[in-house]
Amino acid sequence: MGKIRLLFAVLAVFFILSPAFAYTEEYVYKDTVSFTFTEEDPVKKGEIFTDSNSNVFVVKLAEKNTALLQRLWGKGEYERGSALEKRGPLVGVNAYASLKYSSLYVSLTGPLYPFIPVLGVSYEYGKNYLNLHAGLKTSISLSLLYDTPFFLIKNGCVDIMAAAGTDTTFSSATLTTGFYYRYNLGRINISLGVNNLTTGSSVFSMTPCVGMGVSF
Repeated sequence: MGKIRLLFAVLAVFFILSPAFAYTEEYVYKDTVSFTFTEEDPVKKGEIFTDSNSNVFVVKLAEKNTALLQRLWGKGEYERGSALEKRGPLVGVNAYASLKYSSLYVSLTGPLYPFIPVLGVSYEYGKNYLNLHAGLKTSISLSLLYDTPFFLIKNGCVDIMAAAGTDTTFSSATLTTGFYYRYNLGRINISLGVNNLTTGSSVFSMTPCVGMGVSF
């Protein structure tokens, strides 16, 4: 009887300390992973997950107790049964520089996915004020379009952004748009693309730029 009681005690402690609900990778196709969930612990579109291979996913679709995950970055190595862990929204900080101005943006990948809210500032060289922007961007994963192990596609995506605002003197409206190829090196990323900026005093056509960022 003593051994049986000890066994029950160990099992009770195990279940108390273990997560009430566990998610695992159940179905894998290219860079898309899916799994089922219960009504007691629902999964919502835009939630962020990580797996044991350091891949980071966003819930692209959650319907009929099935969640479809899209990989944002990682090794791209999947194992059926690999544990998935839910985490908070993904915050990104990206800086871009061109020959005429520079900009810095903060983004939040979460409930609005595939739309990603952004807040940013830009500085025209030689000016004594900043331009403030708020808008949206979206990202297209190249690995979903092309099934290849080529690293520039496997961890690459195209970002499309549009934002509007005003300058810090509140004297004129501003508008900026950008198109970038982004390569993810884990949490670090580098970008190459074009953007433009329209202010009350300047109109820049599409200008080549380079960028670097980090996500956390």
